[in-house]
Amino acid sequence: MATLEQWMRPVAPRAGDGEWRPDERYVGTIVGESTSREFRLAVAHEAVREQDIIALDAQVRHHGRGDNEPIRIWAKVQRIERLNPLFPAEAGHELAATGTDPFDTVLSLSREMITALCQVIGTESLAGGRGGKLEHLRYPARPATSAYRPDADDIARVVLGELRERRRRALDIATLANRADVQVGVDGHAIVMRHLAILAMTGAGKSWAARRVIEQLAEKHYPIVIFDPHGDYTGLAEVPALRGKVRRYYAQFPLFEEDSETIAELVNSLGYELTDTMRTRFGDLFQAAKSFVTGAGQGTHRRVHGSGPPPRAVPGPDRQERSDWLADTVGKAEIARDGVRPDMALLAHLAEAGQLVLQGGDAAAKHRLQEWGWPGFAKYTATDGRTLEAIKKRAHRAAAVLRRMEG
Repeated sequence: MATLEQWMRPVAPRAGDGEWRPDERYVGTIVGESTSREFRLAVAHEAVREQDIIALDAQVRHHGRGDNEPIRIWAKVQRIERLNPLFPAEAGHELAATGTDPFDTVLSLSREMITALCQVIGTESLAGGRGGKLEHLRYPARPATSAYRPDADDIARVVLGELRERRRRALDIATLANRADVQVGVDGHAIVMRHLAILAMTGAGKSWAARRVIEQLAEKHYPIVIFDPHGDYTGLAEVPALRGKVRRYYAQFPLFEEDSETIAELVNSLGYELTDTMRTRFGDLFQAAKSFVTGAGQGTHRRVHGSGPPPRAVPGPDRQERSDWLADTVGKAEIARDGVRPDMALLAHLAEAGQLVLQGGDAAAKHRLQEWGWPGFAKYTATDGRTLEAIKKRAHRAAAVLRRMEG
């Protein structure tokens, strides 16, 4: 295990300056207050980045033996601060007020003080024997102590621990931030033997991490069953290492066997949330789409006046006629070719058709949609057209998710 003294060996001076330079692993020196939880480093320009892992060597008294024990303190760079004491805030405000470029003045812009705030991760004995397991730091490091950049093997020993010797159980997840030469892995056996939760803020990569874990488990022949309501993992079958190992099972959702409220909640969960205004029109849209599929509509049942037989059913408009009209209105030739299907896409297409009819002010088309089973559509206004446009976008999003789920 290399120590700071070995890394701080002098190297040849640069021509003409006559000064010795420390090893490139050196990153900075502790300044100011040092605690068992954090400390500050005075560092050179761009010597470290946020999230870098650094180390420093120290001596602590061993209470059992009474002598000093050499330890290594591990820390992570949390924040980097830059300050130029020769460029005060007052000067900056004056330059801003006059529109003067600081480089056109005699102010010194090169005397920056760069400080890295570091969080202590833990400590280990330099005598070895703990396999990378860290303990809590009980006493702060001394100010003026030098910190350095550990090599990849030492970082891997701490990050992976015993997993380095048990590679068959290791799942390769990623590389360490700022250190592409350090592989980060987790114990696959521990994952499948216990509960696992992947928690992070939106956009932090939860789905990516879960997908990577699943890929690695599958490569090691762990049997896996995935319930994938949003279709996030359907692409696993295309991963080269998993070709022929993934079986996908799909469920066709019986959209029009449910009520409109249930489908509205489905749109909320798969697309974007429907507003209260949209919900007031969603029920009518759902009924219209259902009528498109069944061929039902207003005026399809007529009563023969007089004392004749009871009311009889009169066939409604032809289903192909409806498909052709919808295809022409929304510009989707495949609807005329394949016919209307009882799916979420029909809701989206019909909402778009209603929006276009209202925008164009086509009174005949408004009455036609009402006759075809869209309750009250003849009284819809331009405001309702904007509502239908918003419903259309949400229904299209939900339809795309359902297509991935259903294959």
